[in-house]
Amino acid sequence: MILSAFAFLLGTACGNKHAEEGEKARPVRVAEVAKEKRPVRLPYIGILNSQDIKKYAFKMPGKIAAIHVKKGEKVGRGTILARLDPTDVGFAVSDAEHTLRKAKEAYDEAENFYQRIKALSEKGSVTGDDHDKAKLNRDVREADYRRAQVDVDYKKNLAADLRMYSEVEGFVIEILNKPGEIVGAGYPVVVVRNDRQVVQVGVSQKDVKRLSIGMTALLSVDGVEGTGRISNIAQIPDLQSRTYPVEVELTDKLARSDFYLGSIVKVWFEVGEKEAVWIPVQAIQSDGQEYVYVVEEGYARRRAVTLGAIEGAAVEVEGLAPGEKLVVEGMKDLHQGAPVGIVGR
Repeated sequence: MILSAFAFLLGTACGNKHAEEGEKARPVRVAEVAKEKRPVRLPYIGILNSQDIKKYAFKMPGKIAAIHVKKGEKVGRGTILARLDPTDVGFAVSDAEHTLRKAKEAYDEAENFYQRIKALSEKGSVTGDDHDKAKLNRDVREADYRRAQVDVDYKKNLAADLRMYSEVEGFVIEILNKPGEIVGAGYPVVVVRNDRQVVQVGVSQKDVKRLSIGMTALLSVDGVEGTGRISNIAQIPDLQSRTYPVEVELTDKLARSDFYLGSIVKVWFEVGEKEAVWIPVQAIQSDGQEYVYVVEEGYARRRAVTLGAIEGAAVEVEGLAPGEKLVVEGMKDLHQGAPVGIVGR
């Protein structure tokens, strides 16, 4: 019993020895420890891309007469991108129309001849064989005429396609030919990305299970912040990275800003809330073990803490209890048992 009392007095004396020796109280600012709910966010890095990239080509071969846009230029729906030299198409249309006229003349002649033979056949003046030959000739000429009509329509449609127009609002990202060059049918000439941007993110197998279509994501590009929503989650991982491709469609002011494709984007997926003790990062100190100071009865007490998630200037910790007075300023000169004076609560 005497030894226990002696140990208690010795401990008290050691804990307060600096105060007994006249150590001056150090001014500190404190914040009361409390639990609070904060969103749980999964941090990732993504790449800015376009939701859709369209490659525009002519439907017929020809010589490019003009390119009406420049790389990087913003275009609207219906903006003319390029056009072909109409000379060759004009000749093709004229030739097809000439063939149509000849086919029409041949068909009319065959039809008139058939009608005469048919009338004579009904009177018994010609044989059935002559009737059948006249009808066959009429049918062949009619088929030739119909094909010539289709060819004229086709050539005229090609003539209408001499001009290439943008079908979307967006930006020209590539021009693959120059005026004067011969281009084949179906070969891309101008490449346009639409104005709807997405962020492509590779998400781990563990985290992708916590995501869902429509979930909100916070985004930051070159210091410009905005929001987005998950528009697609791949069900099969990328073969190289083994992460699951996730697309985030921009919904806030980032979508109205001009950024280059391939820009690096910071992404935070909001997957829920968690109630925990959050304290300012600046209150944390470390000497191989993270710790903070709390104030108890006018003295600084060192308290070991375990760090969790970081949200901006706050960090989740374990090792503190709600209601304790956490030192948030003036902790640099403190040590265990130092007397303190709380200022500016």
